[in-house]
Amino acid sequence: MISLRAVVFAYHNMGIVGIRALLDSGFAIPMVLSHADDPGENRWFGSVTEFCRERGIPVFSPKDVNAPPWPGRIRESQPDLLFSFYYRSMLKKEILEIPPLGAMNLHGSLLPKYRGLRTHQRVLEAGDPVHGASVHFVTPELDGGPVVLQARVPVRDDDDEARLAARVLAQEHRIYPECIGWFATGRLACRDGRVFLDGRALEAPLVREAQDELAA
Repeated sequence: MISLRAVVFAYHNMGIVGIRALLDSGFAIPMVLSHADDPGENRWFGSVTEFCRERGIPVFSPKDVNAPPWPGRIRESQPDLLFSFYYRSMLKKEILEIPPLGAMNLHGSLLPKYRGLRTHQRVLEAGDPVHGASVHFVTPELDGGPVVLQARVPVRDDDDEARLAARVLAQEHRIYPECIGWFATGRLACRDGRVFLDGRALEAPLVREAQDELAA
């Protein structure tokens, strides 16, 4: 297993799932950037801030992570990679260029469809038969960058936004840790805007069908 340092941008219970997966995979986490705790946020496992403090991981909640002193502090932590889990702010080019191995994000849609917010509601309004989530490398473009892995979730006739979001979230808990494991074992890389897995360029994202849907 490769020894890597990751600066993490995290919020929501998915932030805790992601940080836990990084720790389990042997990543060193010199810094976590989060948001001030929101009492209305869905927090199944507590808050990212509490989770990090209990484990001695430095955690901060800057109002603007792209403004000084934060780019400099991120650079000083010498990350190999950046990981984003439900972080609400776009990262500017100055930050994205810091880690030599790139930055990775999780987005709740089958990119390139439905970049930005309200993805679950937009899928329902469009009448799409399939929804899902994507793990992708980050560029300064909103939810841009090459996609590594997607989970596909069938949209049911009785779905509302909450039910659909919960089923997509369950698949996000699967696919992001899987990608983290590939990084930790040296299998995954992004070079010149292309994704490589086990030394081979991916011509299209890998796809995982939702396990609970297959069993239903």
